[in-house]
Amino acid sequence: MTSFVVLDTLLTSVTKTIRKTFEIIVDPLNNVIRRDLSAVVAKLHRIDFARSVDPGMGGSSSYIKELAEKLAFIKSEILSRYSLGNYGRTW
Repeated sequence: MTSFVVLDTLLTSVTKTIRKTFEIIVDPLNNVIRRDLSAVVAKLHRIDFARSVDPGMGGSSSYIKELAEKLAFIKSEILSRYSLGNYGRTW
């Protein structure tokens, strides 16, 4: 084996180990974000659209607004604190 092949094998192994470690650290945060967003979507599924909605309540738009606010918070306050590169886009 040439030194380039050995170096490539070593770097590939180290990169995989770093990625696994990163995912172990980030997975709990990822689960909390998904659970929080799922709770908002679950509220939306419980709306009875057959009933007349009180115009003051805003119908589903209040849930959509809540979801948009949570997504904006996650993006600006949580994900922006980490240098995630392309991995952040998958979220």
